Amino acid sequence: MKIVRMIACCSLVAFATGVATPQTQAELIVGAWNCSSDIVNGVVHGQMVYKADGTTDSALTVDVDIDGGNLIAVVEAKSSWKLTGGGIIQEQILGAVVTSAKVDGADLPEDVRASIEESMLEELGPSTIELSSTQMVLVDGEGTRTVCTR
Repeated sequence: MKIVRMIACCSLVAFATGVATPQTQAELIVGAWNCSSDIVNGVVHGQMVYKADGTTDSALTVDVDIDGGNLIAVVEAKSSWKLTGGGIIQEQILGAVVTSAKVDGADLPEDVRASIEESMLEELGPSTIELSSTQMVLVDGEGTRTVCTR
């Protein structure tokens, strides 16, 4: 009888306190992340907000040395994401707007900004993903590593 009472007591305590269930990978991804990627001759960094509906809103700064000059571009992007299993995330940029682009402090012409926006639509794809509640590491097919923290 004591055993039955102990089991009943423990069951009630677990029920009353709410036994924590581990979050799924998708649940861990959702939210705001501060991300940074080292790229050839530069860095991309900014905030990415992953949403439960499979979209991401990003505000990124690209800082890269090109042809002896320094390009700094500020980009707002909308993308989609989904987990495909096996530690893989698939992402696609749906749209991008270059809100500012300067080389050595001089504004780039609108047609150059438009070409940057178009080239961004061709990027992304599958990446491996390592995830915890405070850090997400993505590595794309070319080996570019993106580290995101909360």
